Amino acid sequence: MKKIKLFLIIGFLTTVVALTGVYSFYALNQENKIMNASARKGITGEFIRLSKGITRYNLEGPDTAKTIILLHGGSVIGDYVWEKNYKALVDSGFKVLKFDMYGRGYSDRINEAQTLDLFVSQINELTDSLKLSGPFEIIGVSMGGSIATGFADKYPEKTGKIILISPIAVNPGKKRWYIDNPISGNFLVSVYWYPRCVQKQMAEFFDGKKAG
Repeated sequence: MKKIKLFLIIGFLTTVVALTGVYSFYALNQENKIMNASARKGITGEFIRLSKGITRYNLEGPDTAKTIILLHGGSVIGDYVWEKNYKALVDSGFKVLKFDMYGRGYSDRINEAQTLDLFVSQINELTDSLKLSGPFEIIGVSMGGSIATGFADKYPEKTGKIILISPIAVNPGKKRWYIDNPISGNFLVSVYWYPRCVQKQMAEFFDGKKAG
């Protein structure tokens, strides 16, 4: 019995040490740059300071054209996923706005809960600051789809048509308990999600090499 207990204790400690080592390796190798002027140096697009922080955006097209807003998903690194769509829409004569949501791309990493209200207010404040008048045509993918419907619900007078691409059908701020837990959440994000996120996203495209 004592040998079994000793074996279990050794096995448990070995597992803890191994998991700690794996977590430390991935955590220390994650992106650790501070999002500031130095990190944004040479980056294309425009930057505007809103009440919550700096937002990076691109806006092109004639003032007389209908405005289309492109909303990226929650797991992408900013608005790069729209790059080719953005150009095609601008070339077709639309006025097009794409931007990085807070915590993504080159917008600020703000110390605030990532809720539906946060992103809806970011859209509203950004469009007001840029003096854009609605109603807007909004295209959202994944989490961006949920935010598009949230914006339409709160600002129906500013919303025209919305197009949802594989939308998340729940509040994007709602997380499962094991992600919301600081211990298990940090471990899973660092060890499982982060190392695979970009590669998995590229694999979702018909030709991942052309996704950029």
